[in-house]
Amino acid sequence: MYSRYGRERKSSVKSCLHPDTLIIVWQMVLQAVGCQTRTSTEYWEYKQSGHKGRLTVADQLFVSSRNRRGLREYRNRCLKKKVSVGPDTEVDQEYLAGLAAQKKVAFERTSCDPDQILGQLVVPVFSYQGADEKLIGVIELTTFFAKESYEEDFNQIQSLLQKESLATTYMANI
Repeated sequence: MYSRYGRERKSSVKSCLHPDTLIIVWQMVLQAVGCQTRTSTEYWEYKQSGHKGRLTVADQLFVSSRNRRGLREYRNRCLKKKVSVGPDTEVDQEYLAGLAAQKKVAFERTSCDPDQILGQLVVPVFSYQGADEKLIGVIELTTFFAKESYEEDFNQIQSLLQKESLATTYMANI
């Protein structure tokens, strides 16, 4: 069903991807989008540096449908991009994962937007260290055709995160 999966590049650098998140990403792919043939799912890893952080998909897990040029092109643009997030940082709206990390809420791009071609759901993933919430990354689901709503997908991802003692917040409207 899927023609590409795994890591985009082989590297001797170990990923800082939270081990529980690996499980979540693959469970989400298999359960939430495993039956859909026009999707791409990728994990944006968050790395903190001082008061700012960066998101990157390089060397991170992904699953992509075969023969979908628009999804491949989007993935290639993501691989070249490191999205900066932080208190005084303006986030590029093309990379919705950056907005989710910046605002710490999930977002969707749906068919309700007449200018939207690809549909998207981005879900920030948090771990807890005591009472402190720590952003560890963003799960992004991109569909070749935008859906009317991604609420069902969001609820399923949220449930999977909770089972692994991880969390997300709520889904906001853009």
